[in-house]
Amino acid sequence: MDNWQRSEPSEVAESYGDAAYLLRHAAEIRRLAAQIGDVQVIHLNSTGTGGGVAEILTSLLPLSRWYNVDTGWLVIPPDQAYFGVTRKVHDLLQGAPGALSDEEWRVYTSHVWSAGAPLAGNPRPRVWFVHDHQVLPIVQLLPPSDTKIWVSHVDTSAPNPSIFDRLLPFIRQYDGVVFTLPQYVPDGLDRTRTPVSICPPAIDPVRRKNRLMPESEALDYVRRFRIDPDRPFVAQISIANAPKLYKAILDALEYRGTAFLQCFTTCQPEHGVADDMALTQAQRVRDSRARPQSLQFRPILGRP
Repeated sequence: MDNWQRSEPSEVAESYGDAAYLLRHAAEIRRLAAQIGDVQVIHLNSTGTGGGVAEILTSLLPLSRWYNVDTGWLVIPPDQAYFGVTRKVHDLLQGAPGALSDEEWRVYTSHVWSAGAPLAGNPRPRVWFVHDHQVLPIVQLLPPSDTKIWVSHVDTSAPNPSIFDRLLPFIRQYDGVVFTLPQYVPDGLDRTRTPVSICPPAIDPVRRKNRLMPESEALDYVRRFRIDPDRPFVAQISIANAPKLYKAILDALEYRGTAFLQCFTTCQPEHGVADDMALTQAQRVRDSRARPQSLQFRPILGRP
């Protein structure tokens, strides 16, 4: 495992003991955690910072360890050619047109398999959570006796058949798969062969950005953006790629209240930016003022 990055969240779990939701369910969580025994839980993904999976695991690891579950997080070694292909796979899974070339498929699978070879050597029983498509093919290298779960965090309700048909043999080798919404389960997945679970997205209740703030402070933030607090407005957050971004913009323009769009995300496929560089590139764009960080349209006034 030496070539894999061991990701250790900087945040600690000291405040989990005070979270109201966890206090209500503490006994049940401890009971379930005790059933795991000495089995180690390992999460695998493609980046330790930036992106939704890293956001989830940054909270999930300390929480798991808070309840004495031996939990680890490994990140696949970076490779620019590989990340270029996985970004294309991401868009294809959400229905974008096109297909991977044979060379792109080779780059994708060969990097996962070469990086994953050391993972099969440890005899300790484990549960592997493989997040999203980036490391999906690694299932062929993990010990047969271990439990392997694939977790899909993207909208795969209508995937491009060219990529789904290629990935399906890997998906079928997992002991179970997890989707965030029932409608994201692809029609081509046979649930009698592959057990499916639904786990909706959740937030970490103790992280600073998810904590309740005083109403006076919230109103101050709203007024900074010249938003009328007496009129309803909706915040919609979606990934800035073709299947999601343009629909979000059109929905915002059709809404008769205040539409607030925050735009400083890179376009990875068009500019050759790898998965693990999205956050870095977004910060560079913002700091250089090459693009506006926010744009507001107020139809009541008929102008931005």
